[in-house]
Amino acid sequence: MHPDGMRIFFTNRYGRISSHGTETGVALLFVVVILSAILSISIGIFSLVMGELRISSELTRSFVAAYIADQGLERTHYLDTATSSPPLCPTVDFNPVDEGENCYSIPFPGVTVSTPNGDGCYMIQVSKFPPATTEIISRGEYPCGAGDFAVRRAIFIRYKIAAPEPAARWQFDAGFGASVADSGNAPPNTGTLASAPADPTWRILSGSNSALYFDGANDYFTVPDEASIDFGAADEFSMAAWVRVPVGSGSPVSRTLMDKGLNGYRIRIHTPGNLRFVKSGVGNLVQALYPNDGQWHHIAAIKRGSAVAVYVDRVGTFGTTAETLSQTPSNLTVGADSGGGRYLLGCVEELKIWRNALTDAEVSADYYSYPENPAGPTTPCP
Repeated sequence: MHPDGMRIFFTNRYGRISSHGTETGVALLFVVVILSAILSISIGIFSLVMGELRISSELTRSFVAAYIADQGLERTHYLDTATSSPPLCPTVDFNPVDEGENCYSIPFPGVTVSTPNGDGCYMIQVSKFPPATTEIISRGEYPCGAGDFAVRRAIFIRYKIAAPEPAARWQFDAGFGASVADSGNAPPNTGTLASAPADPTWRILSGSNSALYFDGANDYFTVPDEASIDFGAADEFSMAAWVRVPVGSGSPVSRTLMDKGLNGYRIRIHTPGNLRFVKSGVGNLVQALYPNDGQWHHIAAIKRGSAVAVYVDRVGTFGTTAETLSQTPSNLTVGADSGGGRYLLGCVEELKIWRNALTDAEVSADYYSYPENPAGPTTPCP
């Protein structure tokens, strides 16, 4: 046979067979590649979807935990600033140079908060810093009690509360003269010292700060009757001052800080004994223990409807009364009853009257607002 023909036969036979096998292999390989690509894409899409779902779930839980923390923060802030009930921290007592004091907390398991996604909880820590600054840290957990599987978020707020401007404020900073200037936001209520020898004595405390010393025998000063310091049955009001009286002994001696006349307001200090918020000519509305230590103390008296309170160094004693006060034509007498008697023995500084009922936080703010020293006067007087 011709070699070329043999070559042609061989080529035709085996080349055809070889060609057919190659086409089949390529087709199978192509199918495998397509299937692999589809599978790879499917796995990728699945992984992406699952990842997105996981991220979405984590974000949802994170937002829920943050929402729960915010709920705790808002509720605690309201309790600290917007109510007249006993305060969150009634016994905070730190030196002005301290860094602050953790004074109120809600530990785990905290307070439960229900959401459309299930229950979470929040934990609270409240700290007080001088002067009149509060820090609240709220920690939200979702799901509550899930251990390592729970998502936790924390938020905090720090704020300083300032007492509102008083209607009348006698700072006693002149240090001399026969009158006491009023720096409140109402029409001036200038006080006039009684004529000698019944005039209180000026005492320099520190820097520009002065006080009036009352000798307990006949000293007082008066402020003319004016609407801004006169209160009727429907009025709410507050009064505050820094006071230093000598240590008392034996039977309590009743001495009057201020008196607005019959059926008006009156503040008395019994030494040794207590601080009394009185309806003049009638009797006590509420009273609290007063330290018998001869030191400076911040005192306040508040009335809002039937609710009454007295404070000594930011610690309040609360009560209710059916008694109502009446507007009176009498002058305001400081250092004695309006008709004389029960003369005050001691010093008075920063006497204020407000035409609104201070909150506990505002009383604390006033306590820490004393010029030059956040915790009040330190100089002995007299």
